[in-house]
Amino acid sequence: MEFIETGIEGLDGIIGGWPKGIMTLLIGETGVGKSTLLITSAKNIVDRGVKVFYIDTEGNPVERISSNIVVEHACQSMDSLEEVVERLSRLPSNILANSLIIIDSITYHYHALIRIARSDSERDELQSVLEKLVYKLHGLTVKNNTATILTTWPTSFGEEESDYVGGFAVKTYTRLQLRMEFTEIDDVRSVKVVKWQDPSKYGLAVTVKLGELALNIFKSVGGVIKREA
Repeated sequence: MEFIETGIEGLDGIIGGWPKGIMTLLIGETGVGKSTLLITSAKNIVDRGVKVFYIDTEGNPVERISSNIVVEHACQSMDSLEEVVERLSRLPSNILANSLIIIDSITYHYHALIRIARSDSERDELQSVLEKLVYKLHGLTVKNNTATILTTWPTSFGEEESDYVGGFAVKTYTRLQLRMEFTEIDDVRSVKVVKWQDPSKYGLAVTVKLGELALNIFKSVGGVIKREA
């Protein structure tokens, strides 16, 4: 398997980088630092000459970090996210091949709409739209050998085996899953492997410092590898 090194030393140490040809799921509570981690990695990677596509649904000013990152904002609606993914899928393979694609967050609109859905049919339709989006991204990832990262939230906090927002779609089509969590230290986060094709990697984690990133996104993240019980 080929990888795109994240530029985050500790994370590269346990997973080798963002794997090409498959989708990775980054799970974490709101405010834990998923976007900070991914924007930092995107900056590290684009500076090495790798094409990076960042699909933002949350209003993060990614383009301020680097003009070389291709940024698409899909903050308005689920339809806007579908339109962006469709445009991405129509790009020639010579542009997408071996690139990094980040969708932050794939479940942002879904999460809001599913909570106010008035009927089972509305919920089923939302689930269907999400599954089609993820399936399309999966096909694009395999065809172009991209490293694709999706983000979502856990459905409950503090439980090791809790489900993820998006359910079947995000769990089934992502072969590497990482969980980002708060620690007892304010600016330190844990990023742990919760699913991977190599069982020996399960439970491996890296601690990353986000305090410096909040002040200067251009710096790399340092890490210390550890194994969690």
